[in-house]
Amino acid sequence: MDRPNPGKLVAMTAITAVKRKAEDSDEMMGVVVQSQLADVGEASQEVLPTMNAMKQRVQHIRRKLDNVPPKPKSLHDLIVPEKYRM
Repeated sequence: MDRPNPGKLVAMTAITAVKRKAEDSDEMMGVVVQSQLADVGEASQEVLPTMNAMKQRVQHIRRKLDNVPPKPKSLHDLIVPEKYRM
């Protein structure tokens, strides 16, 4: 039987905090991730995803919230939604 890993629990809590901050904040991705991971101990850092992976999570969450259209495959496919026009 595997012993519980307290570092993993702290890491999962930190990841959840990053997700919530990404939803509630307009700060840059790196700032969101670093601010939430600043107090994570060394044992938990070993379990955390890489910084790039965390930034990608923030980006994914924000795209989903903003309902950003997918990247066009060609110029013909490019449609700029009204909310992004000036």
